[in-house]
Amino acid sequence: MFKAFQSRKSLKVYCLQDSVEDDRSRLINEARSAVAENLIAAGIEEKVALSISENCPHFIEKLMERANEADEILGWANLSLGAEEEGSSTYGLVKSVKLSDPELWCVVLEFVGVRAQAVTRISHVLSTSTLTEFLKKVNFVEEFLNRAQLDGQLFESKVYQMMRRLSVYAYEDVQHTLSFFEKMAAQRGGIALLASAHVAVARLVEGFPHIFLRDLDVELKSVLTFLETIGVPDESLGRVIVLFPPVLLCDPHRDLQARLRTLKKIGVRARDLGRLIVRYPWLLSETAQNNVDELVEFLISVKVPKGDIDRSITACPQLLGCSTIRTLQPMVERMNKLGVKSKRLGYVIAASPQLLVRTPDEFNEVMNFLLKIGVEEKHLGGMLKRHPGVFASDVKSVLEPKVQFLRQLGMKEELLFRVLRFFPEMLTMRIDSLRSRVKYLQDEGFHNEVICCMICRFPPLLSYNPESVLKPKLEFLVNSMGRSIYEVVEYPRYFSYSLEVKIKPRARVIKLRQVKCSLREMLHLNDDQFASKFFGVSRLLVPPS
Repeated sequence: MFKAFQSRKSLKVYCLQDSVEDDRSRLINEARSAVAENLIAAGIEEKVALSISENCPHFIEKLMERANEADEILGWANLSLGAEEEGSSTYGLVKSVKLSDPELWCVVLEFVGVRAQAVTRISHVLSTSTLTEFLKKVNFVEEFLNRAQLDGQLFESKVYQMMRRLSVYAYEDVQHTLSFFEKMAAQRGGIALLASAHVAVARLVEGFPHIFLRDLDVELKSVLTFLETIGVPDESLGRVIVLFPPVLLCDPHRDLQARLRTLKKIGVRARDLGRLIVRYPWLLSETAQNNVDELVEFLISVKVPKGDIDRSITACPQLLGCSTIRTLQPMVERMNKLGVKSKRLGYVIAASPQLLVRTPDEFNEVMNFLLKIGVEEKHLGGMLKRHPGVFASDVKSVLEPKVQFLRQLGMKEELLFRVLRFFPEMLTMRIDSLRSRVKYLQDEGFHNEVICCMICRFPPLLSYNPESVLKPKLEFLVNSMGRSIYEVVEYPRYFSYSLEVKIKPRARVIKLRQVKCSLREMLHLNDDQFASKFFGVSRLLVPPS
């Protein structure tokens, strides 16, 4: 009997719980219906209004709490008047609610994704606009942000790089952008969250609400049309906007054209502008605009040829955000200490302008890496002159993999630094290219030890394409000249000579005269020396082909 009682008691509890849950569900539905009706009355389409009402849970909860409080007050009033309680009127209160304009903005902003602490502030800024116009602009912005398909980690890395490289005085447009990214960085998930179009729109509404007060057709669309006209690809528009939101507050003709005209005056080609903006959207800022003249004067002062100034800025647009005193001059002084001065300094900067935007720590990291693998300090300047790109490269992602590759191939440590000293270009080559060239040599029968020997004798060996250089020259050596394939082990520089201009003509002469000589003897002499040594004449007469 006790068990039966317990069973009936449990069943009653479950029934009460189900009843409460049913009541809550009905109340939520009533609240959503009320919100939707108010949105429709404000001019929003029914389908959109229903979607909004189903995606504003915080406002729905508040609306229900307000209805419950009103119901309790009404119940107490009835009791004080001696009236009998007739049951809850919450449903009726919810259904008949009339939302104010600020409340409607709260609903819509929550739906867009604006955080609760910012809703009141943003709704006040946007109050001069209509809900329907605001939603059209949100949909428009989200649409082109979706086309960008940003990678969160790569985007975050790009933002931090731009922030880290900026050293010039920042005007309001860039200051506002920096503040926007700093706030994003402080949030859980960080800047990478902006890769989501929905999140990006919500944060743009919070950080740059005045964008959404601009006329959609006359102002917002005209900015995007202008960017496309100067060469920014459609799929890159979203990336440019998120990296520099104030561009949507600019007038294309009054602001943007004037800023780009300054770059054109110093020689930047119109066809390069779109690519430059994608790489460095801040060049559209007032900050970068006001740094152009000072940057040009600095580049001239360090002997960069005038014809290379525009190419330097095109290759490294981040220069426009760098202070000549705080960033550029210290890097010039570091290069001077390595023996790179005067005209040679200008040529080095023109070859790799990215050097100037490196931080001291980044530059020192490359130097320490080279010293660690055996390069002597006195040779660092020579490497910098020969291939400046090494000192503008990242150690972990660019330089270390090449050294590790050579070590795995079997290159001895005492030879490794010599190869890289004489041919530092190898450090910046693509690792896939190095692998494909080694594989070709392996497939031709060369063992790793032999390949290492060839590289030591001729470090640029792996810079030659297998299909267009190595294969045809090796085939000519064996099939036409009748020589052993292993002769190139002794003289791998053979691959550096032109097949049509030098190798074939000399091979024909040697074959006709029946002269025996090594590949080195055949190729390393100039024409007059070759003729004098083998034929006793002052000039070589090459027979017609």
